[in-house]
Amino acid sequence: MNIGDIIFKDFVGHGKNSEVFRAELNSVIVAVKKIQLEDTGEDVGVDFGEEIKIMSLLAHPNLLSLIGVAMDQQYFYLVTEFMDGGSLADVVLHSQQNAKIQNYPEIIRIATEVAYGLHHLHSLKPRIIHRDLKPENILLTSAGSVKIGDFGLSKMLLEYSEFMEAQGTAAYMAPEAIKNGEYSEKTDIYAYGIILWQMYTEKPPYEDLTPFEIMFKVSNEDLRPLLPPACSKFYRDLYLDSIETDPEHRPTAKEIIQRLENAPKSAPFPFK
Repeated sequence: MNIGDIIFKDFVGHGKNSEVFRAELNSVIVAVKKIQLEDTGEDVGVDFGEEIKIMSLLAHPNLLSLIGVAMDQQYFYLVTEFMDGGSLADVVLHSQQNAKIQNYPEIIRIATEVAYGLHHLHSLKPRIIHRDLKPENILLTSAGSVKIGDFGLSKMLLEYSEFMEAQGTAAYMAPEAIKNGEYSEKTDIYAYGIILWQMYTEKPPYEDLTPFEIMFKVSNEDLRPLLPPACSKFYRDLYLDSIETDPEHRPTAKEIIQRLENAPKSAPFPFK
């Protein structure tokens, strides 16, 4: 890909080692993740290569599509489709009423599409785990499509579970990842459960705790966010099963899809 073909438009956001821009490529609006080479240590370069490798394997309507990569003397560039609806975090934490999830079918639809994306990742050979699933990395189009993005921490699994450096966002990290650096598909399911809680409450989890306090209390005291009493039994059970302390007791993404596709058509829980 020729970097000269990319026309940068607007700054969208930034990650730990990158900036993201809305841009134009061959008359198509795209997103460009830009990493400065002089600030890129060996580990970041390896992670970027891993992200490209993983994204090149993905072809699913609920996973962000890679368009191409480029490099010049200053930057790496990762070009993907542009999601014009922002992130799930923008929706569930937005201050304007009309930006929030307004009804039960909509929350179930979003939860189902995320589960389909996870199921595809977990079904690949070798299997892929996301390792940083959170509302900021669930992207939307203005038409309502839902896609999982940002595979910067994702890994391929050759065994049922593998031990690696504990990374991710504290509030969404499973207790076994915090304690032992143990990762499997079930660590993604735990994060998915916390997202279910956040879609219901429209609040950030553990907002009064520091990341260190969250990790200590989750892994040593079994701390979990509580759903309000008004929540439906169906939704509460799905949430509680997804955040089980023992990863063996959490459902698979396929099992979650089956449950969501048989969800009650309406539920007596309120939306803000």
